[in-house]
Amino acid sequence: MRMISYQPEHLMLLEIQHSQRYVLEEAASLKDYSMFIATHTINPVTLIVNDEVVGVISVYPTGIESGELVSVLSEAIRNENNKKYYVQAFREIKRYVDNLDVYRLEARVNPEVDGQARLVKFLGLEFESIMEGAGYNRSDIAMYKRLKI
Repeated sequence: MRMISYQPEHLMLLEIQHSQRYVLEEAASLKDYSMFIATHTINPVTLIVNDEVVGVISVYPTGIESGELVSVLSEAIRNENNKKYYVQAFREIKRYVDNLDVYRLEARVNPEVDGQARLVKFLGLEFESIMEGAGYNRSDIAMYKRLKI
Protein backbone atom coordinates (compact mmCIF):
# COMPACT_ATOMS: atom_id res chain seq x y z
CA MET A 1 0.00 0.00 0.00
CA ARG A 2 1.21 3.48 -0.82
CA MET A 3 -0.07 7.05 -0.81
CA ILE A 4 0.24 9.36 -3.77
CA SER A 5 -0.90 12.92 -4.45
CA TYR A 6 -4.60 13.07 -5.19
CA GLN A 7 -5.90 13.76 -8.69
CA PRO A 8 -9.63 14.32 -9.37
CA GLU A 9 -9.85 11.25 -11.61
CA HIS A 10 -8.83 9.01 -8.68
CA LEU A 11 -12.26 9.33 -7.05
CA MET A 12 -13.88 8.23 -10.29
CA LEU A 13 -11.89 4.95 -10.11
CA LEU A 14 -13.27 3.91 -6.72
CA GLU A 15 -15.95 1.32 -6.13
CA ILE A 16 -17.33 3.39 -3.26
CA GLN A 17 -18.54 1.69 -0.08
CA HIS A 18 -22.30 1.56 0.21
CA SER A 19 -22.17 3.26 3.63
CA GLN A 20 -20.41 6.30 2.11
CA ARG A 21 -22.66 6.83 -0.88
CA TYR A 22 -24.93 9.19 1.07
CA VAL A 23 -22.06 11.69 1.27
CA LEU A 24 -21.62 11.65 -2.47
CA GLU A 25 -25.37 11.86 -3.05
CA GLU A 26 -25.28 15.24 -1.30
CA ALA A 27 -22.80 16.47 -3.91
CA ALA A 28 -24.10 17.67 -7.26
CA SER A 29 -22.16 14.91 -9.01
CA LEU A 30 -19.19 12.64 -8.44
CA LYS A 31 -17.17 14.79 -10.84
CA ASP A 32 -18.05 17.94 -8.86
CA TYR A 33 -17.14 16.23 -5.58
CA SER A 34 -13.81 15.02 -6.97
CA MET A 35 -12.97 18.60 -7.99
CA PHE A 36 -14.12 19.87 -4.58
CA ILE A 37 -11.59 17.56 -2.89
CA ALA A 38 -8.85 18.79 -5.22
CA THR A 39 -9.59 22.49 -4.77
CA HIS A 40 -11.04 22.94 -1.26
CA THR A 41 -9.27 20.46 1.00
CA ILE A 42 -5.83 20.29 2.61
CA ASN A 43 -3.24 17.75 1.43
CA PRO A 44 -5.53 15.28 -0.37
CA VAL A 45 -3.94 11.87 -0.97
CA THR A 46 -4.93 8.66 -2.72
CA LEU A 47 -4.39 5.18 -1.28
CA ILE A 48 -3.12 2.65 -3.82
CA VAL A 49 -2.95 -1.16 -3.51
CA ASN A 50 -1.59 -3.26 -6.37
CA ASP A 51 -2.00 -0.28 -8.74
CA GLU A 52 -5.68 0.02 -7.76
CA VAL A 53 -7.18 3.13 -6.12
CA VAL A 54 -8.71 2.02 -2.82
CA GLY A 55 -9.25 5.32 -1.03
CA VAL A 56 -9.03 9.10 -0.97
CA ILE A 57 -8.26 11.06 2.21
CA SER A 58 -8.09 14.79 2.90
CA VAL A 59 -9.04 17.45 5.42
CA TYR A 60 -11.63 20.16 4.82
CA PRO A 61 -10.65 23.32 6.75
CA THR A 62 -13.36 24.39 9.21
CA GLY A 63 -11.43 27.07 11.10
CA ILE A 64 -7.99 28.57 11.64
CA GLU A 65 -6.51 25.44 13.21
CA SER A 66 -9.28 22.92 12.64
CA GLY A 67 -10.51 20.65 9.92
CA GLU A 68 -12.88 17.83 9.09
CA LEU A 69 -11.53 14.48 7.94
CA VAL A 70 -12.78 13.51 4.49
CA SER A 71 -12.32 9.89 3.46
CA VAL A 72 -13.85 7.87 0.67
CA LEU A 73 -12.90 4.20 0.72
CA SER A 74 -13.36 1.44 -1.82
CA GLU A 75 -15.73 -1.47 -1.26
CA ALA A 76 -12.87 -3.67 -2.51
CA ILE A 77 -10.81 -3.27 0.67
CA ARG A 78 -13.79 -4.46 2.75
CA ASN A 79 -13.90 -7.73 0.81
CA GLU A 80 -13.19 -10.75 3.04
CA ASN A 81 -10.30 -11.75 0.78
CA ASN A 82 -8.67 -8.34 1.23
CA LYS A 83 -8.65 -8.05 5.06
CA LYS A 84 -4.94 -7.29 5.05
CA TYR A 85 -5.58 -4.31 2.75
CA TYR A 86 -8.28 -3.07 5.10
CA VAL A 87 -5.82 -3.16 8.03
CA GLN A 88 -3.09 -1.55 5.91
CA ALA A 89 -5.50 1.17 4.78
CA PHE A 90 -6.42 1.95 8.41
CA ARG A 91 -2.72 2.18 9.30
CA GLU A 92 -1.99 4.50 6.36
CA ILE A 93 -4.94 6.71 7.27
CA LYS A 94 -3.73 6.81 10.90
CA ARG A 95 -0.24 7.81 9.75
CA TYR A 96 -1.79 10.54 7.59
CA VAL A 97 -3.93 11.82 10.50
CA ASP A 98 -1.04 11.72 12.99
CA ASN A 99 1.01 13.96 10.69
CA LEU A 100 -1.69 16.59 10.20
CA ASP A 101 -0.93 20.08 11.43
CA VAL A 102 -4.37 20.88 12.84
CA TYR A 103 -5.28 21.47 16.47
CA ARG A 104 -8.85 20.17 16.21
CA LEU A 105 -9.71 17.34 13.82
CA GLU A 106 -13.36 16.43 13.37
CA ALA A 107 -15.11 13.54 11.70
CA ARG A 108 -18.79 13.13 11.00
CA VAL A 109 -20.04 9.58 10.69
CA ASN A 110 -23.33 7.77 10.32
CA PRO A 111 -24.06 6.44 13.83
CA GLU A 112 -25.81 3.43 12.31
CA VAL A 113 -22.65 2.26 10.51
CA ASP A 114 -20.39 0.69 13.14
CA GLY A 115 -17.35 0.50 10.82
CA GLN A 116 -17.21 4.27 10.44
CA ALA A 117 -17.14 4.79 14.21
CA ARG A 118 -14.45 2.09 14.59
CA LEU A 119 -12.25 3.86 12.05
CA VAL A 120 -12.44 7.28 13.69
CA LYS A 121 -11.86 5.77 17.15
CA PHE A 122 -8.83 3.92 15.78
CA LEU A 123 -7.59 7.28 14.49
CA GLY A 124 -7.72 8.67 18.03
CA LEU A 125 -10.92 10.67 17.76
CA GLU A 126 -13.47 10.57 20.56
CA PHE A 127 -17.24 10.86 20.46
CA GLU A 128 -18.48 14.42 20.96
CA SER A 129 -22.19 14.55 20.11
CA ILE A 130 -25.10 13.44 17.96
CA MET A 131 -26.22 16.07 15.48
CA GLU A 132 -29.88 15.27 15.01
CA GLY A 133 -31.19 15.67 11.48
CA ALA A 134 -27.88 17.05 10.15
CA GLY A 135 -27.19 14.29 7.63
CA TYR A 136 -28.47 13.20 4.26
CA ASN A 137 -32.31 13.01 4.25
CA ARG A 138 -32.30 14.48 7.78
CA SER A 139 -30.50 11.49 9.25
CA ASP A 140 -28.50 11.86 12.44
CA ILE A 141 -24.74 12.35 12.34
CA ALA A 142 -22.27 11.42 15.08
CA MET A 143 -19.52 14.01 15.59
CA TYR A 144 -16.08 12.86 16.71
CA LYS A 145 -13.10 15.06 17.52
CA ARG A 146 -9.41 14.93 18.37
CA LEU A 147 -7.47 17.76 19.92
CA LYS A 148 -3.74 17.82 19.22
CA ILE A 149 -1.97 18.87 22.36
